[in-house]
Order: sequence, then C-alpha cells, then structure tokens
Amino acid sequence: MKGLAEGRLDPSVGVTEHLDACVGCRACETACPAGVAYGSLLERARAQFVEPHRPVGARTLFWRPLIRQVLPFRGRMAASTIPARLARQLLVKKGKAPGWLPKSLARSLEVLPAPQPGNRLPEWTPAVGVEKGVVAVLEGCAMSVLYRRVNLATVRLLARAGYRVWAPPAGGCCGAIHLHDGDPDGARAMARANLAAFDRPDLVAIISNAGGCGAALHEYGELLPDDPRAKAFSTKVQDFSQFIATQDLPPMQPLDATVTYHDPCHLAHGLKVRSAPRELLKRIPGLTYVELPESDWCCGGAGSYALLQPDLSDKLLAHKLANVEATGASILVTQNPPCLMQVQRGLDVAGKPVRLVHLAELLDERYI
Repeated sequence: MKGLAEGRLDPSVGVTEHLDACVGCRACETACPAGVAYGSLLERARAQFVEPHRPVGARTLFWRPLIRQVLPFRGRMAASTIPARLARQLLVKKGKAPGWLPKSLARSLEVLPAPQPGNRLPEWTPAVGVEKGVVAVLEGCAMSVLYRRVNLATVRLLARAGYRVWAPPAGGCCGAIHLHDGDPDGARAMARANLAAFDRPDLVAIISNAGGCGAALHEYGELLPDDPRAKAFSTKVQDFSQFIATQDLPPMQPLDATVTYHDPCHLAHGLKVRSAPRELLKRIPGLTYVELPESDWCCGGAGSYALLQPDLSDKLLAHKLANVEATGASILVTQNPPCLMQVQRGLDVAGKPVRLVHLAELLDERYI
C-alpha cells in the first residue's frame, strides 16, 4: 500500500491481487503494537488503487453490481434470493454445488441459508415490565432477509431487559459491503441515510447484532468527519452482546449441552468485544462452555470474500472446522451473517452434527 501511494509500484494485476487476497479480518490491528488502523488503510487502498484499475471481467460486470446495487438493499436482495434458492434446491446436494459451475457462482448457492419465516420487525416493541428507556436496532440487509429469527430474538431480549425497542423503517445497510469493495462514496450514502433514519435524541443505544455492521456503524465519525451527527451516532452504537451483558435479565432455562464460540473478526478485532458473548453463554444454567482454539481466526466468510476468493476461503474454513471439532461441542455460537453462512456450508459438506446458531437466538430460546 505504501509503494502504491508513493508511486514506486504500479497498480498492475500482480500488485493489486495481494490487496484482493487480504481477507480484511483486522487481526493485524490486534497484533500491531503501534495500533495501525490497517482496516481503514486497506479500504482506502482498494478504493484508490484497485477498483479504478480493475480490468473488465466477471468481477466488474457481474459481481460489482450485485455487491453494490443488490445485496445492500432489502427488497432487491429478497427478490434475488427467489431464483437463487430454486437453483440451490435443484443443484446443491449435501452442501456442494456441481463442479461445472464457476467457483464463485457455486459458492453463492452453497452459502445461501434456508428461508426463515416471519416478517420485518415492527417499528415499535414495548418494554416488558417497567420501561428503562428507548433503544434502536438496525435491521440491516442480510439479517432482515436471511436471518429474520435473529432480529426477532434480538428485539425480544431487549424488550425483556426493560427497553422499548425502535426499528426505524428507513434504517438500511450499514455500508460495510461498499467499504470492503472499494466504494467509499456508496458507504457514505448509506451512512447519511442511517443518520437521518436514526435521528432521535432519546436513544439510550443503537444496537447491532452483526459484528461487521457494528464495526461499520461505529466508524461513521471517521467516514463522515464533517457531519457532526456522525460522531454522536457512533458513540451510541453497541453490539447486542455488549449491551445485553450489562442488563439484569430473568434466570434462563437450563441447557444440557457443550457450547463453543467463534469470534466474528470485526467484532473481536474491530470493536474489541470478546468477553461479553462468553459471559452471556456462561449465564445459561447447565451449559458447559469450551473455548474454541484460535477463536478469533477468520472463518473465510468475510462478506463477499467467500464468493470472490473461494480457494483461500476454503482453506480458512477447513482450519476453523478442525478447531470446532476439537472442542467436542454440539453447539457453535457466533454473531455475524457471513460467519453463519460460511460455517454452515462447511458443516453441511462435512456432515458434522454441530448446531450453528446466533447468540441472540440461543439466549432467546432459553425463555421460550
């Protein structure tokens, strides 16, 4: 990146492919004693040096419009999943698509989760018991289309904690997918839309239940430095587990199971949220918690990375699944849609009897 910025390197394919290969997990930020913000540097380098010089091909003609113009918009994303799910039903067997499909297209069918029943969140959900205040939740794009149960579970837990929950209908994509794809202008447009959608002075917190989204929301102040609303917005952003861990919830029903936890990269390395999810799991009576070796190593999902870098993604996934198997856990918990999609595909292909679940769902089930 320094060589490109100083003009010592040209943005040729042989150079920029190294920036494409980076998964963007931000583990280097955790490891760096100087605290260099490699995630932001990578996003800027991709925007300035990679995308403007990318040769015309499948990535620019098919994947770029899909990533930037379809996936971040709930309606478009939902419409696109209809033919994709039909193709998945016809072609994908035991988690694997046929070998004659292009790898990235095959991967997009393999990672597509089964449809979940339910509608979008109600705009308002009343608090259970005495109201402590108002919190807002980001429905998001992937969560609202692919993991509706997670959003519903999140709202129920927040209400059970004593908060009136607001899900602004105009709240949309956080912009992370644009940033990671080298489109900061698209990310800024998403950020401005969310600043307008969440414009309420009485919010105790703005809750995200997806690690990647939470990290993007938390950095709106850097993305929009000239907008005074952005920094104020970011200071209110909290991950679901981070917020719930500070609340007094009623006792949960016991669970006789061995459980382990996979840290989503942007939650662990970006937001530095590590202890709260584990603390919440350990509150469940009867549960045996086993630490996952290298739990903060990327699973290879990483937003669109699994689609655009399938070979490298598979290597990361194989390493993650081997560590999961070593724990002997029957339940694996995480908190990010790409992680859920990527790891579930790996479990399906391997035929592993491990249940993969979002933390909000598992906690919510102990009250139902």
